[in-house]
Amino acid sequence: MKKYDLVKRTAEIKYKDRKEIEEGCTAFDDSPEYIKTFDTLEEAKKELAKRKTDVSKFSYHGMTFYKVEEYVIEENEFEYDEDESKFVQTDFIDTLESTEMKIEVVEIPSHETIAICSSLEEAEEAEDNYEGENETCIMI
Repeated sequence: MKKYDLVKRTAEIKYKDRKEIEEGCTAFDDSPEYIKTFDTLEEAKKELAKRKTDVSKFSYHGMTFYKVEEYVIEENEFEYDEDESKFVQTDFIDTLESTEMKIEVVEIPSHETIAICSSLEEAEEAEDNYEGENETCIMI
């Protein structure tokens, strides 16, 4: 029997490694938060649609870091164990879907969106290549 888990994965990334911030960068989270298990993929997708990827910047002891939180749907295979009288996970199949990473580059003071990017590296490039008269800001 297949089940679909909604999972929150988190990663803390150093400023010098910020170009690694892209969809899927939390894949190696060693302690993901399992939010809910669904019987169908459709149910899991409905719940995933209510979530969004979050990227935040913070400082700790004078160093700058980024915290990335993504939500994913994982497909797992379960079989009924007669000896234990319960379902037991037999196989982790795959990560099927994840929330999109959307990092905005905006013009200041108008706050007009210049670009919506899928990685921090792409957002920095869009900011560097902006040829307008006003300043820009990356909204994370």
